[in-house]
Amino acid sequence: MADVRDIAWRFINAAPAVASQEALDQLFSETLKAFGVDRFDCVRFEGDRPVIEELTVLGDGGLGDWRSYFVEQKYNQTDPSPTAVAYFNGAFTWADVKALMPDRSVAPMWSDAEAGGMGDGLIVPAAPRKLTSPIVRLITPERRFEPDILPLMKSMAVIYASSIMIFKDQRPVDMALADPNIELTAREIECLHWCARGKTNHEIGVILSISRHTVNTHVESAKRKLGVGTRVQAAALAHQLGLVSIV
Repeated sequence: MADVRDIAWRFINAAPAVASQEALDQLFSETLKAFGVDRFDCVRFEGDRPVIEELTVLGDGGLGDWRSYFVEQKYNQTDPSPTAVAYFNGAFTWADVKALMPDRSVAPMWSDAEAGGMGDGLIVPAAPRKLTSPIVRLITPERRFEPDILPLMKSMAVIYASSIMIFKDQRPVDMALADPNIELTAREIECLHWCARGKTNHEIGVILSISRHTVNTHVESAKRKLGVGTRVQAAALAHQLGLVSIV
């Protein structure tokens, strides 16, 4: 676990400094290999509703053929994943969608995905429940992602999406990235520092000699200030803003 954590934070450190989107895509692709991901893309819905036909591709790492086949088979008319973006508060996997929406009519879609070497997918909205924000999709040939690596993958996906938007010369994906005046308290920064290392609220409380409830209060406050939905996103964005050092 320590090795993949180091790999993840190396990407988060390096991504904002790359010179082109091509270099960013290559860096992301190489990094994701350590997590069992062999394909990815970054897309965005153009309207207020999650309509597959109104999908803009911002970055691609090998999913072009699947997107074309997906439309040819009319899976875009029944895929429950876009609806799930509005339902889940943050990232979710294909396994989550299957459990939440066990619709037999989409069974052929899941079967074709598996036949194409896509066992599970992780869908990471850059801004939770904001349908027009960039969405990063990470695909593994394995049947399921290992739960322990999901927080790191979510964090990398948010940084990847925000970096893409900079290359597209568009507004960053989160208000935090456009506002250099966000201030976190010393305790909030300390808590995010340890969140970045995968520590639980209880473990952080022991380290800082405060209760886990106090830790949770600081983390939730930091999330609100940064405009994100998860602690890993808060840690990653705080790092990108120079508020948290990850070494």
